[in-house]
Amino acid sequence: RNYFIRQGQPTFTLLLEGLQSALPHIPPAVLAGRLQFAMGAMSQMMASRIRPSQLSSIFPDSLSEEQMVTELINFLTAGLEAHAEPIIMPAPD
Repeated sequence: RNYFIRQGQPTFTLLLEGLQSALPHIPPAVLAGRLQFAMGAMSQMMASRIRPSQLSSIFPDSLSEEQMVTELINFLTAGLEAHAEPIIMPAPD
């Protein structure tokens, strides 16, 4: 885990800076959390051994892999751009 964090830190920082530039109205802490959610969703999709065609018995109308990628992109961009609630910091002790 620490190795991955060290290796991924420059990319994560670059992505976060790009998001802050593109979405300046969203607090950096919220963007960092959303970026983590996005990376998790992308990682899960790439790592999954289950292909959409294998789910046809459970979900007869499952999407093709190309459609899944398109939907993932749509899902992630909508989530990154969503309205952010104000951040309420706990009162100091």
